[in-house]
Amino acid sequence: TEYRKKKERAHMEYIRDYFSRAMDFSGEEQGDTYRRYCLIHVAGLLVLNFALPILATAVTLILRSDFFKELVGFLMIAISIIWVEPIVAATFRRTWTLKKTKIWIFIVLLPYCSLLAWLLLGKDKEA
Repeated sequence: TEYRKKKERAHMEYIRDYFSRAMDFSGEEQGDTYRRYCLIHVAGLLVLNFALPILATAVTLILRSDFFKELVGFLMIAISIIWVEPIVAATFRRTWTLKKTKIWIFIVLLPYCSLLAWLLLGKDKEA
């Protein structure tokens, strides 16, 4: 249906926008957008750390080959590097907006610490 196609296009546009700003370290970052970056980052980490190893183990048992397990290990490292870029850029922009220390960039590199950043950096200042 037309509604479904519009919804799919909106999702793809959001994903495209999310990754297009991945290397953009300039400008400001609003609180609601920053909170989305944090939640997407944590969701990706959960999938990366739990779902992929389970999938690798299942396929390895079915195919009786360790090749897929090694491939998934390599992919997890590659995806981890790619996955961290948007949250680093968003944190840089957010700390610039709030005039906070750039130490937060290193904090969000720690697993699941983007939730801490979400709590402490995600709220916009009252005008």
